[in-house]
Amino acid sequence: MLRQKETGEATKKHITYSKMGSTEINMTTFWKIFKTIVLFFGSAVMGIYCSMIGPLLPDLKIMVNADYEEIARVVSARSPPFLLSTLMGGLLSDSYRRYVGLILFIAQLVAVIGLVFTPWCRVLWLLGIMFFLQGTGAGPFTSGGNAWIVWLWGADSDAPVHSFHFGWGLGAFLAPQLTKPFVSETFTWRNETRNNSRIETTNSSDGDDGNYTFTFTTEGHPLYPYSIMACVTFVYSLLCLMLYFQERNEFMNNKTREIEMDQKDTSDKENNTTREDQIGHERSDKAMHRIKQALSPSSCGRGETAFGIQMSILVFTYHFLIVAGERSWGQYLYSYSKESNLGFTSADSSDLHSAFWLCFLIGRGVATLISKWCPPNIMVTGELFALLACSIVLFSFPHSVLVLWVASCAFGFFVAPLFPGGISIYNQYMDVTAMVLALSQGGAGLGAMLWNWITG
Repeated sequence: MLRQKETGEATKKHITYSKMGSTEINMTTFWKIFKTIVLFFGSAVMGIYCSMIGPLLPDLKIMVNADYEEIARVVSARSPPFLLSTLMGGLLSDSYRRYVGLILFIAQLVAVIGLVFTPWCRVLWLLGIMFFLQGTGAGPFTSGGNAWIVWLWGADSDAPVHSFHFGWGLGAFLAPQLTKPFVSETFTWRNETRNNSRIETTNSSDGDDGNYTFTFTTEGHPLYPYSIMACVTFVYSLLCLMLYFQERNEFMNNKTREIEMDQKDTSDKENNTTREDQIGHERSDKAMHRIKQALSPSSCGRGETAFGIQMSILVFTYHFLIVAGERSWGQYLYSYSKESNLGFTSADSSDLHSAFWLCFLIGRGVATLISKWCPPNIMVTGELFALLACSIVLFSFPHSVLVLWVASCAFGFFVAPLFPGGISIYNQYMDVTAMVLALSQGGAGLGAMLWNWITG
């Protein structure tokens, strides 16, 4: 269970809320649900623009005149800024909680810049800069958004956390369908000589039998999906800005109530002046104290520094390993099926990619439903054994189309709950702060960077 130390400030806030009317309490509940929905929407948006690179990878490769090894390095360019911005976003979110909405707004604007200019890049290094900006914008959302969900729901955050990550799966499922009308397609024709008449359509021949084949590749249009997602991401950034102003107004209202309570409890005006001076001195050191507390391992280790360090290492390692496989499979499944000798067309590869993310989405949905009754450690253990079985089957039958379909769907279903399941597990043993979530996302970013490079 998530445990929080009750300070004098928290006690005063509790008293303030106890004096609120039923209408104000209902509005508080409304905003809590609304913020969760907005974060769910943002997770879906990020799932789309992070996952649509998979179907668009062959067209981006052609656009910058590169091979898969070179384009894999560019894709990996998203991970280092993602890692750093996740850590920075976690630190800022922990230190300035009421500014999380503003932090997410700025981060999404950075991502919008990367999305807008990606389809206009014609050289590899410039495309790498655009991916760098996309990774920079995505990082603070993962740490700040996850932490926001935990702060909103506290000990009851298991289902909201799973639903938050369910949004990412929904976006990843929609990504191949969004890009499907705009990807390139390769068509192959075969002409055969009949009745001593022949129509030559190409200079390449299969042999001396007069049979000819030729291929034609349509032009891809990555401009359209990237432009669509840039607009949607910009709209979401405005929602984050709106939530920032709502929380700012809520904070000011609560502050006004606290001042009124202090004035009622204090009969002497001189005591009021003394109290205001005391508050001024406290505020001067508050920012530095918040930063030190956010960086201290004891803040998540419930006062025990050694335990906090051990758990932080486990959190980083866990997400490094699980996301490495997830991102590699999700990014290259489309290209692998299309470029291999399995007979997949662009439409078939898009459908396979969508099937993988659909099962990923279903896996997160099922995990959200059963997380209320099944302990997370049991769920994660079962999912890991299922993934091991999928890997063995794929390795044993590498040239089977049926096995690729079935194993891809099973892989997506069982890998999906691992990320939120990990958060639920260590939420039982440590205080989940934004920095802890930043470490998890940092491990995920580093794993994605290394394995994207290796896979390419």
